[in-house]
Amino acid sequence: MAQEIRKIPSDFLLRPVLLIEDEALIGMLHEKLLEDLGFSSITIAVNGEQALKASEAIDFGMIVSDIVLERSKLNGIDAVVSLTRRNPVPTVFITAHAGVADLQRIKAETPRAAILRKPVTTRELNNAIAALIASWDPATKQGIRSA
Repeated sequence: MAQEIRKIPSDFLLRPVLLIEDEALIGMLHEKLLEDLGFSSITIAVNGEQALKASEAIDFGMIVSDIVLERSKLNGIDAVVSLTRRNPVPTVFITAHAGVADLQRIKAETPRAAILRKPVTTRELNNAIAALIASWDPATKQGIRSA
């Protein structure tokens, strides 16, 4: 049985997305997946420091981040926690190398974030984002129930 495709609200697709990925080809692939879903304003940061700098100029509506960032003082979790403390937004982590400690930290510090394993499909990313949005309360900028 095929997984149902959930709908991402069209107004959400207009929000700028911050994509944090240190591997150039993977970043381009994830950018293409987001474009295929209908997002058009995507900023790619190759490390945590660049992500923090980008957030000074743009009010992002969603973050998609790798966890392990090889060429960065901050890992993806550090960057996302810092970013979402200032501006809580729906967040999707996409990773190939998350350990138990990473997953526990995400659950503790960004409990409403979705976590996907690489390689990710368009359908998986779509449904994770749709579930996050469905559980998001824009008034409080927090998840209102588990996504």
